[in-house]
Amino acid sequence: RVERRVAMVYVTHDLSILAEIATHIGVLYAGRLVEVGSVQDVLEKPLHPYTRGLLASRPDIVNPLSQKAGLRGLLKREELPEGCPFPPRCDLAVSACRNRMPPPDLVEGRWVACDRWHLAAPAPAVRFEAPAVPGTGTVLELEGVSVAYKTAGALSIFRSAPAIAVHDATIKLASGEVLAIVGESGSGKSTLAKAVAGLVPARNGRLRLDGEDLAFDVARRSPAQRRRLQLVFQNPDASLNPRRRVGQNIADA
Repeated sequence: RVERRVAMVYVTHDLSILAEIATHIGVLYAGRLVEVGSVQDVLEKPLHPYTRGLLASRPDIVNPLSQKAGLRGLLKREELPEGCPFPPRCDLAVSACRNRMPPPDLVEGRWVACDRWHLAAPAPAVRFEAPAVPGTGTVLELEGVSVAYKTAGALSIFRSAPAIAVHDATIKLASGEVLAIVGESGSGKSTLAKAVAGLVPARNGRLRLDGEDLAFDVARRSPAQRRRLQLVFQNPDASLNPRRRVGQNIADA
């Protein structure tokens, strides 16, 4: 932006990214701007009920068991009123809100399209209890697993060793437990999952399934182990064409 002397519009749902790169934020709901202001004002002191609920819906990684009440319900476009689109999910809404879209009002240095923003109290804290884990025993275990990719082509002359994608991962997954691996793009999430599935062989470490060692390469695993460890891709109902046979989809790859 500085080098080319341009203005930029960044469209995203990732609030953390916006906090790092944007100067101002426009919050959209059902196609309408409900709050516009500087990054610091909107993220630290939100005024519109939707903005407050949106920010309160973010997980708190510092205090994961103490979370503010976030948004309730879902955006259903077929049920939107003629006026402000947010009343079906807003605790402050009155009948007048459904018939009139309030014009943007300049409040505390930012624009807010809400007549009742000043009535919103700070969102109450909600205590979440960690779910009980049914069953006992370790099902899947990773011990010091590392994965490296070998570079090819012109880039390889600049590298003296393979690029480490996952380094020394140690995980224990108990029966009935759900483990989430989170991180930004390129942090190694997919690589770790593929290493567990045997699709990208690990460089070192140890894998166990029900106490039995797992070969790094899926081709060296037993049919029973292959059946038990499988990947379910994001949006599985949309990732493959349902009108085609399984064999046709595999043949493409």
